[in-house]
Amino acid sequence: MKKTDLAYIAGLFDGEGCIRIGKCKKTPRQMTSYSLHCSLSIANQYLPELLRMFFGGGIRRRNLPPPRKMQWDWQIHGENAISFLKAIYPYMILKKGQADIAFKFQEAIYKRKTENRYRLTEEEKVVQEAEYILLRNLKKE
Repeated sequence: MKKTDLAYIAGLFDGEGCIRIGKCKKTPRQMTSYSLHCSLSIANQYLPELLRMFFGGGIRRRNLPPPRKMQWDWQIHGENAISFLKAIYPYMILKKGQADIAFKFQEAIYKRKTENRYRLTEEEKVVQEAEYILLRNLKKE
């Protein structure tokens, strides 16, 4: 993909995209789990298809009530989301701070996987919750 394409995607993602850390707790006994998500919603199918072709992920079509247009949602998770963010990072402006948090968050997950360690320490739990809150608060600014 050309640099101009990545810059174009970064601009659209800065305005219409979303970087979030999802939080899931299925039952009171289970540990809370966190996961990285990136998404982009747009009224044209071309860009989500292009993103899926180059970075993976999935696309969902949403029919919205009139007078709104049909919406195309592209989503990507985990390591694939990091690959996407790294590709557009040099061209990002508004969401660069959010991307920095995403990189740090996913790096800790990758490190635990390479160590074959899936249980979080208490300190890691606190860090994940802090990153979740920090990213959520950055989105409000």
